Amino acid sequence: MTVETEKLIYTKPKSKPMSNFNFLHNEFPEIWKEAVEAEKYAIVAPKYCVVLCRSAMEKTVHWLYANDEDLEEPYDTKISSLIHE
Repeated sequence: MTVETEKLIYTKPKSKPMSNFNFLHNEFPEIWKEAVEAEKYAIVAPKYCVVLCRSAMEKTVHWLYANDEDLEEPYDTKISSLIHE
């Protein structure tokens, strides 16, 4: 076995963690980071998971208001107002 073959066999490729949210990685890395973290803690620390989910949702909703011309930000910028607007 050559050295090059050994490298191919024993070198693990660096990759993103397996997640349901990898489709977000390239375009929305900040949202992806929190969604993956929340997914990781869903079973072991569900309260922490909920906090991360809310944070990811808030970032998503704020991104929508910043990038969609048809959405007008309401006077009250709490997340509940933004979602129900």
